[in-house]
Amino acid sequence: MKIRNIHIKNFRSLHDLVMDDVGDLTILIGSNSSGKSNLLEALKLFFNELDPAAQRNIGAVNDYIWFDRNPKKPVEFRITIELSKDELEATIPKEILRELKTTNNTITIVREISGTPSNALWRTREIKVNDTFLIKEGKFVYKPHEEVVPAPAQEKGKTSPSQSQTTPPTPDFLGTLLQNVAQNFKGKFKLIEAARDVVSSPTRLGDRVSFIQPASLGRLNTLAQTLNRPDERKWIEIDRSIKKVSPHIQDIRYLGGQITMREKGSDMHFPISLMGGGDQEVSFIIHQLLEDGNLIFGIEEPELHLHPQLARQLFNVLKEISRKKQIFITTHSTIFIDQSDLSNTWIVRKVGKETEIVRIREPEGLKNILYELGVRPSDIFYTNGIIFVEGPTEKLCFLFWHKKWALI
Repeated sequence: MKIRNIHIKNFRSLHDLVMDDVGDLTILIGSNSSGKSNLLEALKLFFNELDPAAQRNIGAVNDYIWFDRNPKKPVEFRITIELSKDELEATIPKEILRELKTTNNTITIVREISGTPSNALWRTREIKVNDTFLIKEGKFVYKPHEEVVPAPAQEKGKTSPSQSQTTPPTPDFLGTLLQNVAQNFKGKFKLIEAARDVVSSPTRLGDRVSFIQPASLGRLNTLAQTLNRPDERKWIEIDRSIKKVSPHIQDIRYLGGQITMREKGSDMHFPISLMGGGDQEVSFIIHQLLEDGNLIFGIEEPELHLHPQLARQLFNVLKEISRKKQIFITTHSTIFIDQSDLSNTWIVRKVGKETEIVRIREPEGLKNILYELGVRPSDIFYTNGIIFVEGPTEKLCFLFWHKKWALI
């Protein structure tokens, strides 16, 4: 299950946002308050609120969900999802599926929030498989071919059964389809929010509170000490991936009722809460990605607490994981740009009140990233200016001119 096309209207700063041919790993890079998180939260809202009912009254909502706080136009989510053969068969009623051409195995779902802030309504407006509409304007519109049911042979001396006894009931395709969509897609987008510094206080002198969420720490503790074979495999994969990102970690194990880590060259295990923020964040992100099953993930600002080398190593592991699980990343760091596949990188910018997202297709587009992030040459090269030369002759000339200018 992977998102391939996104079209969102009137949600916060996403006035009319279109992203087509979305890849397995999507990098959303831009300045603060450009709208990166709005996109991830829109996807989370769409998947979390999938409902087996064609429409549902949701009561009062925050009017800031509408673009420009204007509820006159509905918030619309149009999401196209690529499915495996098994996922498609589990979603589309078999009476319909056997008649459809399903070479691409995509389903497009259109949901909207309409009404007023005091009385809003969720509604499923459209569902189509590839290019065939099944639901339009909230009604089931596809007409499957009716199967001819042979009449039972009439026994001698008995009357013919009534029409209601011989005609099978019409299937509730609308209800079945909506039920399947909710069952198979609801909650399938997981947002891993940026790890922030904790505000709680330690209970003892010398303790430090980890910013890894307690539920994740508890699950890591369970995985590290279990002999259950599926959980053991998960733990081995998590352990291997953490060490790949943080090669200075020699050993990870459960000691004294908690996860501990030992660094290379050290003869002591430390509780994970006493490790550096980068190691904690890597452990938290890796655990979320590898523990959970067939989900689509959004990760906010994974570069927080990571020095550049650690961030690059994490990015390499995220690329590996994205081959099986689709990942969206919001970031302010150019480290998370895959120069071997620039089409995965999208620049996010705010133009007036509206968020624009533009895909980078050519290397020339990379210069726009530095502009959007407000990066100066001195931020990278510790200088106020840079001159690029093509060969040794130009290099010698510029060095001569530099010495000449220095003497003036």
